[in-house]
Amino acid sequence: MTAVCEYHPTKPAEWNWPNCNDSFCADCVDKRVIEQHSKKNVFYFCLKCNVRTEGLAYQNGIVPF
Repeated sequence: MTAVCEYHPTKPAEWNWPNCNDSFCADCVDKRVIEQHSKKNVFYFCLKCNVRTEGLAYQNGIVPF
């Protein structure tokens, strides 16, 4: 079953936070660009619990036939 965004139920979730058990689409995630050692890194944080996370599997966004 495909996870959906908590705020946009018609969009598939791209991010999941096990800490607060919420899933969000790319429009709802807190994206932060941090420069470390002359390299820019992008980190994604939950809007509610402010914890960094990794993305969901790509197959969550693929609609089956």
